[in-house]
Amino acid sequence: MKRLLVLGAGGHGKVVAEAALRSGVAEEVGFLDDVKFKGLAERCLGWPIHGLWKDIESQYLRKEYSLAITAIGDGRLRHEWNTRLRVLGYKVVVVVHPDAYVSSSAKIGMGSVIFAQAAIQSEAKIGMSCIVNTGATIDHETVVGDGAHVCPGAHIAGQVVIGNFSWIGIGSTIIQSLEIGSDVVVGAGSVVVRDLVDKVKAYGVPARVIG
Repeated sequence: MKRLLVLGAGGHGKVVAEAALRSGVAEEVGFLDDVKFKGLAERCLGWPIHGLWKDIESQYLRKEYSLAITAIGDGRLRHEWNTRLRVLGYKVVVVVHPDAYVSSSAKIGMGSVIFAQAAIQSEAKIGMSCIVNTGATIDHETVVGDGAHVCPGAHIAGQVVIGNFSWIGIGSTIIQSLEIGSDVVVGAGSVVVRDLVDKVKAYGVPARVIG
């Protein structure tokens, strides 16, 4: 029985769990959540919330769940917790929804999730602990760094490089061959036509750095 432990029982955790079940990565799921756990009767999507995040070290859970993944929005924390899970001996999975397209030449790092209607094209490289959300597209030879989030409906052209922990907002577009730094936020609906350095926020059409 393939049993998956999901860290986070919020909205994102629900989507990850359902995608894992649909894709066959898992046959059963369980959750840990510091906010929603109120007792052993607590459930999410009908599956048990076993306890708090610190309980990943529980011998019981490590025996019952060989597979695990972190499902929260903060990319840096998502990556840190996936790394902790791996150190503790869990297999940190990749989840690809069956209605997504991933090229056979693309590479997907551990702990990353690819949701329904997303497309990842030839020789693209998705780092660890990434989210490629519903309907997002990543074109050929693009590189997405660890912990990055490509939000729903965002479109990344070919040969783009996106740094670690960057957030590419819903419905945004990045034209070909650009370099986007680490910890960058691209606002919803923006069109990026120039490189962006680390730790900036850019909004608009065309996108301009704010602040």
